[in-house]
Amino acid sequence: MAFQVWSLDVVKVILLRPSVVVVSTIFLIAWFGVLASQISHVLTLNSSSSFISRMTFSSHGKARIHCLIPSPASHLPLSEDQFGLGCSTIQVFYNFDSHLDALPDSRSRIKYVPLQNIPVDECGALLDAFSSTDSPCGQWAKTRAMLLSLPPPESQLDFYVKVDDDTLLFSENLLNHLEHLPSKPDYFGHVLDHGGTSNSTGFYGAHMIDTKVVSGAMVAFSARALHLFQSHSGIPECADDFENTDEDVHTAMCFNALAIQPIPLLDEHGKPTVGIFPANFHLSLTLGNWWYFKSPDAAWGAECCSELPVAFHGYKGREGQIKMTEISAYVRSLTKLPPLGLPMERAYWRKVRDAMETKK
Repeated sequence: MAFQVWSLDVVKVILLRPSVVVVSTIFLIAWFGVLASQISHVLTLNSSSSFISRMTFSSHGKARIHCLIPSPASHLPLSEDQFGLGCSTIQVFYNFDSHLDALPDSRSRIKYVPLQNIPVDECGALLDAFSSTDSPCGQWAKTRAMLLSLPPPESQLDFYVKVDDDTLLFSENLLNHLEHLPSKPDYFGHVLDHGGTSNSTGFYGAHMIDTKVVSGAMVAFSARALHLFQSHSGIPECADDFENTDEDVHTAMCFNALAIQPIPLLDEHGKPTVGIFPANFHLSLTLGNWWYFKSPDAAWGAECCSELPVAFHGYKGREGQIKMTEISAYVRSLTKLPPLGLPMERAYWRKVRDAMETKK
């Protein structure tokens, strides 16, 4: 009986108030549209096929970027979505692991290079994960081997970018920044200034006296820098004499000995383009006594970062991979759904999306 009464009420509404039906129908269509979009978005993010591999990017300049990613085998495979559209080549150098599962299909542009195949006298055949700093072969030994394995630069317009596997890289933005710089830097990124001084051993010890470091979020260097390193890799500052030295510190020590100084990569407004943390961390930071806030390249707060960013760092684990894919898809206008996060972060990515649209 109740069902019959409800049915009669519905009929009366349809006959007497057609406007209500129209509004309700529009609402339902919109609701189902949003639901379908969310489902499609989730399916896209969980798809094994990279959207970057189906896109193209045309560089205005002639610079070429070679993207280098050292990574433990346990973190593989990686998605090229997190490295952007500007990499001419993408090479992932991983430690040998006989239990490594099958690598991605041929549609990926990533080339996987097992580090055991690189001849390294000081390491021999026993190579641990890149994340290990207490092994007989430390991080610098592996980074050094990686750089020595690269073929000599073909052009002075070749640039090399070493990023961690938890770094979100906007390589097309890097190309745009390089195009508009009055002179091309040899060693650049996010410069940190917390090494030793003449009166203190500092954070990295006596070997870092008065030496600045480019953060491992993104260490970029020119063809000239690579040539100088490969030609002088045997000098003490570039050799493998310090087993447990962080690779970014040792890179700075080596380049400093070769008279190559780090340059902060800033945009035309003077804002840093490389963040050593995830974007939401930089946006919400407040000034404190931590060593980072004493660095000249420190950036925090709502105006922390360039709207044409080059890299953010620290998106770890499965959750971080999903976050990087969400951001990559949104800023390249492949989805209308901004990545999940605080309003400040969502507003920032909208600005990035708009700025990248104007540079296409």
